[in-house]
Amino acid sequence: MYVTPCVYERHTNRDNNTMNHQYTSEDKFNNYDLPQPTKRKQRFFYRKFYLYKISQLIEKALKYHPRLSVFRIDLHLPEDFDDADSNVITRFFKSLNAKLDVDIKRKEKSWGRGLKNKTSYIWAKEKNTSEQYHYHVALFLNKDIYYQLGDVGASDGSLADLIKQAWCSAIKQEKPALVHFCKNGVYRLNLKASDIEQSKNELFKRVCYFAKPNSKVYGGTMRNFATSS
Repeated sequence: MYVTPCVYERHTNRDNNTMNHQYTSEDKFNNYDLPQPTKRKQRFFYRKFYLYKISQLIEKALKYHPRLSVFRIDLHLPEDFDDADSNVITRFFKSLNAKLDVDIKRKEKSWGRGLKNKTSYIWAKEKNTSEQYHYHVALFLNKDIYYQLGDVGASDGSLADLIKQAWCSAIKQEKPALVHFCKNGVYRLNLKASDIEQSKNELFKRVCYFAKPNSKVYGGTMRNFATSS
């Protein structure tokens, strides 16, 4: 299984006068819809660089897997977790990819054919009113191998179970409840389908939330957004 490396942007404090160059509050970005409040006096701002990376990743993932599944999950850190441990998300993807490798090899034997999967992802690190950070994640996989999560409450080797195992490994604690599988959080795209543009737009509208500056911590070497390359 091929795993794409991580691409991210480090942040420093910038002058507020550059806001219009870095952010957008428009209704569209590269022909994708951007959700906005119904009241025109209120606008959501999105970081343009993040929107660009999100749109770019969707196109790249579809080129590699014309039949694509995308899973939205949230990963929460334990209250006693060390904030200085910034490698936790890297450990998560490393652990998950190792588990997917084993699972795909098992499926190859069971299904009697070769399988390929290139794992792609987007993540954003945020902190709201809670004392601890959490990660929003969109996971892109081959739909012909991973069509659904499976029983999210079971420990049965399903995709959901592998995700929970990987997060427990990353945080070094057995707390699978810290993984949240988002409501209506599975998107399936087919590059050859007549409604592919609509499907891409619906996905983009869901994950463009990652590009909002709200709840993100800027400054220093803190990573708060990344995509696979």
